[in-house]
Amino acid sequence: MKFKIKENGFDEIKKKMILRTIFIALIAACGGLAISYFNTNSQSSIPFVIPIIIGAMVFGLLKGIKRQKKSFNSYELTIDDEKIIRRQDLTPDIEIQFNEIKEIIKNRNGTLAIKGTNLNNSIGVPSQIENLIELESRLSSISEVKVSDKQTFLQKYPWAFPLLTICLMMIVYIAKNSILVGFAGVLLTIVLIYSLVVTQKSKHLDKKTKRGMWLILIVLFSVVAITYFKVFGN
Repeated sequence: MKFKIKENGFDEIKKKMILRTIFIALIAACGGLAISYFNTNSQSSIPFVIPIIIGAMVFGLLKGIKRQKKSFNSYELTIDDEKIIRRQDLTPDIEIQFNEIKEIIKNRNGTLAIKGTNLNNSIGVPSQIENLIELESRLSSISEVKVSDKQTFLQKYPWAFPLLTICLMMIVYIAKNSILVGFAGVLLTIVLIYSLVVTQKSKHLDKKTKRGMWLILIVLFSVVAITYFKVFGN
C-alpha cells in the first residue's frame, strides 16, 4: 500500500515556508550588518552591502524553494505486512518495523508522526498526503493513533534557535567584556558543533543541505579564535 503527495500539495505549505525562510534570513542579515558596523565603526559600506545581501537572499530563496518542492512532491509512504517505509528524493530512506513503533500521533493540523526508536528513525507525514483517511485507518490497525497538539519548543518556535545563534555571534564579535565573550563563545561553540552533528545524522535533510552545513566549520574556527584572543589576548 503506497501513499503519495496529492496534486498541488506543495502550494498549501509554500507561503508559510517562504515567510519562515525570509524571517530567519532577515535575522541573519541584520546580525551580520550589526557585526560589520560595530567592528568597522563605519557606515560607508552599508549602502553597498544591503543590495548584495537582499539579492543573495532572493536568489537563495528561489533555489531553495525549487529544491524543496521537488523533494516534497517525491514523498512516498509504503506500508507492507511488517514495516513502514518513507522514501523521498535526496534523503535516505526511513524504515520502521511495526514492533519498533513507539507511538503514532495525529496533530490538529492533520500531520502525522510515526515515532520509532529515535528521532532519526521517526517518520513525519504531511497533511497533504493522498487518501489521508485510508492512511489513518491502516495505521490504526498497526498501533493506536493518538490525537495531540503537543510540540517541542523548537517546533513551536522555529526562529528561536537561529535567533539565539545570531545573538551569541554578535556578543562574541562585538562585546569587549572578556567574561561575557568567553561565556558566549563557549555556548556558541557548543551550539555550532551540535547543529553540525545533528544535521549530518539526520535522515530528514537532503544531501545538498548537509554539504552546505560543513561551512559551519569556518564560522566555528573564527568564533574559537576571536574568543581566545579576546579572553586571553590581553
